[in-house]
Amino acid sequence: MIIPDDVKSWVRSVFRACNVCTAERLMTMPNTHETALDQAFITEAAKFSAPVRLPSTWIVRIDTHFLGGGRHFNEWEVADIGVLIQFRCAGKLVKSKVLLLQSKRLYPTEQDFDEDEPEDYRIGFMRLFREDTSFGEITKVRKFRFEDTSRNQALKVDDRQYKVVAAYEKQHKIPVCYLLYHPGVVPFEAEIPRTTAPQPMSAVEIGARVLPAHQLHKALKGKPDGYVPKYADVKGLKPSPKIEGG
Repeated sequence: MIIPDDVKSWVRSVFRACNVCTAERLMTMPNTHETALDQAFITEAAKFSAPVRLPSTWIVRIDTHFLGGGRHFNEWEVADIGVLIQFRCAGKLVKSKVLLLQSKRLYPTEQDFDEDEPEDYRIGFMRLFREDTSFGEITKVRKFRFEDTSRNQALKVDDRQYKVVAAYEKQHKIPVCYLLYHPGVVPFEAEIPRTTAPQPMSAVEIGARVLPAHQLHKALKGKPDGYVPKYADVKGLKPSPKIEGG
């Protein structure tokens, strides 16, 4: 059954809003952790979680679930975000789509790997207070740049998680996609502390990009084990977005 245009437009508008939200978050604070971007994505999507009846009389429901931090396949997470989209017509479920997203953020050139670790959760609120960090270090001006040489520091060729994603797809025949967080444009530069308030965005040029894992892995084939991809390695990948299909 062909999905009506108003349904496709609605679904795309929801993910467009998530795109703008996460891009704004990363541009406002360039070293935002992946988990915070995941939560921003899910929070924005939750605004549209109520089933919607469109002019075509089709009803669409979009649900999201946070999977990050779990160990779901060979003791490693396959995805950080799960998305379920249900399409109903004349009261009957006619189509459903499941999307598994393994998120990775683009790091500013000036930043090394820095993400939430199990120890951070054990420490709790106290992790925000660093005795070894002086007031001067916190308040000094720092410049962050996103450019072709910026890297997805948490994505490494043929590391444990990389292999787990490929093995999951092969075993279960369920596609996994990488959700790559970017600022709204690249190149982009920001100084922290800010001297002006960030302005709301209505659209982004790049932002969050969803790439099938098999396509990304193919593009990185031949890279040495442990290679961390640069923005330049993946910016030319452009999968055709589709809502049709099983």
